[in-house]
Amino acid sequence: QDKIFILYVLAGIFVLQMEFQLTSYMSIRLSEDLPMQNLFGIDFGGIEMIGFLRTENTILVVILALFATKLISNMNDRSVLVTSCLIFVAGYAVISYSNNIWLLFGAMFFATIGEVLRVPVQQNYLANLPPEHARSSYLAVNGLTYNIGNLICSITITLSAYLPKLGTTAFMTIIGLLGILIFARIIPALDERIKPDTNKEAQLG
Repeated sequence: QDKIFILYVLAGIFVLQMEFQLTSYMSIRLSEDLPMQNLFGIDFGGIEMIGFLRTENTILVVILALFATKLISNMNDRSVLVTSCLIFVAGYAVISYSNNIWLLFGAMFFATIGEVLRVPVQQNYLANLPPEHARSSYLAVNGLTYNIGNLICSITITLSAYLPKLGTTAFMTIIGLLGILIFARIIPALDERIKPDTNKEAQLG
């Protein structure tokens, strides 16, 4: 019955499915489309490229996470969430379409920046939105994120058999942008919901 929270979870799913596509549709596309490359004397194809991108993402997350909190501490949550989601979606959109290895590495760099900035803000909302008496139920609903995100990936793979590469990229990107639009629309309501908790903590402090 909590429409705001349901929309919040749905927006998160729509944005996060872009990352899930890396080990789903994007892996299939790169394994089929990316010609053999040679970098620093190493020959690799699309499957190895996915491994490089995931390694890049992991290393960057570890490094950038050390500075993420300081970077966003003095920034507006709404601006951070919307901007980081835009960077995140745009980065993975490029990965879903391009075969240029340097463009792929660059896109993953920006997508990871978006991820590192987005996650703390989303976790802050998630921690404050559920009422105490129903926290487990709210977290259970949020737990569906991965299941529904993977469902979207499965649908994307099916559609890719009928759509051109650009059409498939457009499909997943439109879903990601829809998630950003939902976030932008509901953030004022989210802020209003968590404001009493924030004020209470300030008084206790």
